[in-house]
Amino acid sequence: MAGPEGSCDQVAEFLAALSHPKRLRILSVLREGPRAVTELARAVGLSQSATSQHLQVLRGLGIVGVTRTGNMSYYSIADLRVLQLCRLAQEIVSERAKLISEAVSAVRFEP
Repeated sequence: MAGPEGSCDQVAEFLAALSHPKRLRILSVLREGPRAVTELARAVGLSQSATSQHLQVLRGLGIVGVTRTGNMSYYSIADLRVLQLCRLAQEIVSERAKLISEAVSAVRFEP
């Protein structure tokens, strides 16, 4: 059984996988439904190879899954709670940006 440190390491690894902007963009596209690597690559502006590498990271942590149909592989979000986590992070960032903007606007330099 993993102790608290091991658990923290696993959570950190999971969150690190979500910390890459292109991976977040991939998840945003996948929220619309399963996609092939070629579709994802086009949607996020990466090569197929780079997209596949990002998908392998996400797949390795159980964030996305893959379904094979013939010679095609379709990726999808494996656990929709990941989208909730991303939405929550987006809300926090948005609120922080608003607070910073308000603080900067409050500063006056006129005499």
